[in-house]
Amino acid sequence: MGIISVSNSPSTTTLSFDGFEDFLYHESFVTGGYEINIDNQVSFAPVRTTSNGGASGYIDNPGTGGSDYLGHYVLTTGTTSSARVALCSFYHVDKLRLGIKGIFFEGRVRIWSQSSTPNFRAYFGLMNTSILIDDPIDDQYLGTVASGAPGNGVYFYFEDGINNGKWMATTKRGSSTTNLNTNVTMVTNQWYKLRAHINAAATVVDFYIDDVLVATSDIANTIPGASDPMKWVFKIEKTSGTATRTLEIDYIGWRMVR
Repeated sequence: MGIISVSNSPSTTTLSFDGFEDFLYHESFVTGGYEINIDNQVSFAPVRTTSNGGASGYIDNPGTGGSDYLGHYVLTTGTTSSARVALCSFYHVDKLRLGIKGIFFEGRVRIWSQSSTPNFRAYFGLMNTSILIDDPIDDQYLGTVASGAPGNGVYFYFEDGINNGKWMATTKRGSSTTNLNTNVTMVTNQWYKLRAHINAAATVVDFYIDDVLVATSDIANTIPGASDPMKWVFKIEKTSGTATRTLEIDYIGWRMVR
């Protein structure tokens, strides 16, 4: 994948699918810049709202070494009802398209237990959620994370008070959505390995939690295709109240089947 300038738009930049190497991302620490996250073939950037109660992304206990692949990445909302924060691949640009090659993606995450009534929702997977970056060069990546569901996506979803506290698996293409009950209850402070397999034709998506198949989406008009570019997104956002909500990410992996 060639270097993409800040000024390029999604319509003028081309990604070679066969040249898109498999990668594994794990949090690394750069002395003096804990929000710089560039590893292997894909750049990731934490983006937080600029005025919503201090939403932020940071490395938990990174130590004092260099890029030692240690620690966990923490996304924490602010205290206002609309606070939100995301960790995104390709920064704010949607690049990944389905329907050409098979795609596997995986992440290990947990949601922290916190006081007060839960009032948040979280997304994990491929999405076209819009991200506005005020200054892509700034290592704090101030900007605006779009609220709510994406226009297109293949992702795991959790919202308190919805689906009896269980994880959901979602495929979404425009106004057509398939929400599947995984029947796995989200327990706070517990790690979950979330994985999805998307076939090369983009007609079937298998969702796994901790290596167990929990849902399959095969309704074609709800699965994004070659005309629906997306990016990797981890997002947590408040829906009401003033309590901060926190999501922790251990690693992510991504593989294209060639």
